[in-house]
Amino acid sequence: LEALRSARVLPVPAAGETSARLVAPADAVMLTAGDAADDPVLVAALARHVDGLVHVPRARRAAARRAGARSRTLTDVVDDVPFADASLLRALRPHARGRDAEAFAGLRVALLGGAVAPGPRDVLLPPDSPADDGRLTDALRLLGASVADPEHAPADVHDVLERLGAVVASPRVLLDGAAARAAVATLDDALDEAV
Repeated sequence: LEALRSARVLPVPAAGETSARLVAPADAVMLTAGDAADDPVLVAALARHVDGLVHVPRARRAAARRAGARSRTLTDVVDDVPFADASLLRALRPHARGRDAEAFAGLRVALLGGAVAPGPRDVLLPPDSPADDGRLTDALRLLGASVADPEHAPADVHDVLERLGAVVASPRVLLDGAAARAAVATLDDALDEAV
């Protein structure tokens, strides 16, 4: 058993690659439980961001633990992801409404301008419409709203982000949003001082 702890036997899944990198159980991390732990596609997408994350079939998890693999909750693993990219969002689509959905509440989202939101809740998604020529997105940025960066969260994954609390940007959302209220309050204060 001691020799097994340092033997490189556990494959780190790599999306789109034909051969996986092997890690020793002592260097491996596996998800503790839940539907996500049983999904090799999601584990592969998370492994791109979390060093040593391996997919271990349910029947072999106890043996992997005895050999030294560490167990972590999905929430803890998600906390290690710098921000969600499109491949991760596609992989978590089946889990965005399941029993693991709450773990993704802290999944960081890349925003226009380079900032990162601490989670998808209330992040605005740029409209995916030929009628939108970017003026709405420009207005949202001008007001300081948190707008998802379409490079990392393209339109085909907006449904996943919506399930996790993001909101599709619209003129109504723009006018009702906290950013617009804050801009009006700032303008109101500036006008009071000017008078």
